[in-house]
Amino acid sequence: LGLKDLNLPRNSLDLVKDSAILFENVPFYGMYMPDGIASHTINGVPYVFSANEGDVTEWPGVRGNGSTIGAMKGSLAPNSPAALFLAGKTTYDGVEVASDMGSNSIYMYGGRSFSIWQADTMTQVYDSGNEFEKATAQRVPNNFNTSNSKTALDDRSSKKGPEPEDIKVGKVGSKILAFVGLERVG
Repeated sequence: LGLKDLNLPRNSLDLVKDSAILFENVPFYGMYMPDGIASHTINGVPYVFSANEGDVTEWPGVRGNGSTIGAMKGSLAPNSPAALFLAGKTTYDGVEVASDMGSNSIYMYGGRSFSIWQADTMTQVYDSGNEFEKATAQRVPNNFNTSNSKTALDDRSSKKGPEPEDIKVGKVGSKILAFVGLERVG
């Protein structure tokens, strides 16, 4: 489904596990990897709705493509925006990333959002950007990017943040609504 540019202001996110809430833009990409999808036709047009959690491939002894920025930054193209941004920094070394996407950037799992795609062309017509992280930072700051089993503030920022897990679409009254479940956030 493509990549999400994390350098765009509406896609700022908290990447560092440091017990603080800090939104920033980075010259990296998130890979749209829906854990849950739904479909709905609106005014005769079919749409696909995706919950963009993303996940590392881990089949012990068979295949794995997970890594960290610390392990990957040495293999980046030296003049790439990601390499220039990371030069001399260790703050991001523990962030979980894909190991098999090339050397021109850093690629993270998922988009930390939900998206709507026009089904006939798979053109994205909407993405919620950083709205899940912004909403949880404002409404439940003590549980911002926490795990479901360990409610330590900011514990999941270096992985997939709030982790949008599944999505259902339905009509309530005259409105079409998307219901998105977050796997984490305490």
